[in-house]
Amino acid sequence: MKISFNPIVPVKEQSTNVNQTNSFSNCVKKNFDTVTIHSNEEEISDQIFTKKLTTSMLNDINNKCADPDREEKLRLLQQQIQSGTYKPDSITIANKILLLK
Repeated sequence: MKISFNPIVPVKEQSTNVNQTNSFSNCVKKNFDTVTIHSNEEEISDQIFTKKLTTSMLNDINNKCADPDREEKLRLLQQQIQSGTYKPDSITIANKILLLK
């Protein structure tokens, strides 16, 4: 369900003889609000998909951070990068970008 609030503001008259306070009071008197309530199945399914994807990604991150060998792996990776021997696997990177395992 989506609830939107859309205030309607009238266009100000462009006359050189109009008093500014009078114009303001006219504007306030003509200002109306609208409320629209509707349900969009596509939007709801997108929200559900986004929530599931976020939960899945957070679980993956938490599982990887809980790895006891994480510190050692990071130290070895840092040494490989500094020595110039680190060779990233393009297939693995593409799979991660496409959220494939």
